[in-house]
Amino acid sequence: RYYGSLRGDRWRGGPSAPGAPVVGIASSRDGKGYLLLAGDGSVYAFGDASYHGSRGPYHVNGIPVGIVVDDKTGGYWIATDRGSVYNFDAPFYGSKTSGHAAPIVGIAALHDGAGYWLATESGYVFGFGAARSLGSDPGQDITGIAAPAQGDGYYLVSASGRVFRHGNIPYSGSLASPVSTDPVIGIATP
Repeated sequence: RYYGSLRGDRWRGGPSAPGAPVVGIASSRDGKGYLLLAGDGSVYAFGDASYHGSRGPYHVNGIPVGIVVDDKTGGYWIATDRGSVYNFDAPFYGSKTSGHAAPIVGIAALHDGAGYWLATESGYVFGFGAARSLGSDPGQDITGIAAPAQGDGYYLVSASGRVFRHGNIPYSGSLASPVSTDPVIGIATP
């Protein structure tokens, strides 16, 4: 369902207009709303998604690359390409601001809010809290990470559309070959 966009006037939070393009979206706990994350760290809430604050504009260490909702609290985490994680009414389990050469490209969380994962462009995954790393795919051009509501694991997606599964979660396939010259830039789970 559509709950509004930044072209309208139905959001909560963030400045009157984003100072950077939108770089992420996350569904509310019940799916009746969503949050948009701008590249300047601003967060915008639509529908029943709760606004808990933001780091925008431009009060972040790096460029924001992802947002994920804590299903337990309704708060959320924001990750940057440098590995910083900012928490808003969600527990903080740590950041990965050193020890990785490739930029962080995404964040995914355990369905119970007990931890989260950060994925790098080069295919490495770092776990925080109860979210332990279940495997990586070095050498892949990873562009996103997502975790399903059921099971223990996560999916990584590459720019070419290959999907990699780690943990005890179902696998539904990948793109057999790229369907366009544009890269795949993200992944989501139902």
